[in-house]
Amino acid sequence: MCPERTISHCKAVLDGCTVIPCRRPLNITKLSDEFGQYEILLTCECGHTRKCFPQTLARIAGWEVQLDDLVKRLRCSKCGERKCRPTILHLTTPRKYTTH
Repeated sequence: MCPERTISHCKAVLDGCTVIPCRRPLNITKLSDEFGQYEILLTCECGHTRKCFPQTLARIAGWEVQLDDLVKRLRCSKCGERKCRPTILHLTTPRKYTTH
């Protein structure tokens, strides 16, 4: 992604298109940020990846814990090392999902 991509830039580029505009990046420092409405993708140096939700981690460490401090405590389930890197992802709804 280009650093110049902002919401206004995406709207200007995509005017008249049916493409969904860019999402704003998530800036998460604590688990309680964004009300826990995101996913965390943990990637280890061995290549193993795992998705987890902040609700699961909050049961263990609490909502007010810093994400960087929590990631230092997590262990890879494949190699056992504590070298995970977090990537924050937006929650996506399935296709043809209706709330009614």
